[in-house]
Amino acid sequence: MNQLSETTGEHRTRSVLHDLQAISAPTLCADKNEERSRMLKNWISRDVPSQCGRTAIVTGTDGLGFESALAFARAGGDVIVAGRNPARGAEAVARIRKSIPSATVAFELLDLGDLASIAACGDRLNAKRESIDVLINNAGVNDAAAP
Repeated sequence: MNQLSETTGEHRTRSVLHDLQAISAPTLCADKNEERSRMLKNWISRDVPSQCGRTAIVTGTDGLGFESALAFARAGGDVIVAGRNPARGAEAVARIRKSIPSATVAFELLDLGDLASIAACGDRLNAKRESIDVLINNAGVNDAAAP
């Protein structure tokens, strides 16, 4: 390589490095965050991509837990609604099936404040399922014994 080519190549490298330094990491992050904010601002449950072939456990039988389970079922996923109250769980499953007759949805008894309940639920799911793809931990933990 002759002197001119080396100098020109070196100049190009310095120029590219200068351009990269001019775009700081905070600027890149801000741009990404702004784009993400625009996307999330207009996000609705219909934007959830197909979940066919995926299994989700959603804790909580009403409110945000119910709405999350419903959205996942609408997207074609298998849904396991997990909660402490079997009656409320059955109601959530029935409401999802009424809205989406083809939904694959079930209830599992689970009290997140009780390690034995968590282990038992894990054992039951392990016996029934090959895998769990999504966990939406929505339910709150209530420790009635706490002061």
